[in-house]
Amino acid sequence: MPSHDNTDIHNWRTIDKEYDKINGKLILKKSHIPEMLKVSDSTLKFKLEKIMLKDSLNIDKKDRLNILKECKACKEDKIVISHGTDTIAETAKILGKNIKD
Repeated sequence: MPSHDNTDIHNWRTIDKEYDKINGKLILKKSHIPEMLKVSDSTLKFKLEKIMLKDSLNIDKKDRLNILKECKACKEDKIVISHGTDTIAETAKILGKNIKD
């Protein structure tokens, strides 16, 4: 994998869910992306920016506008957004309509 100096990874996703044995529910406590990248021996240089840890079913318009704001404010020229699959299309529509470059 080529090394990129300008990559920004924004994180909110289902992959970060953990099973709470006490109440029997899936919960979001922390991002697992740093650990995943570390064990992958990736040469990718990145900056991890956690905007929210929220199940995509619970992401609303206000959250999507916040994602848009963060993307527009990002100085890097490459952004990877991790997002749960349930509502990714709604988020993509807002980003696609408002980010052209």
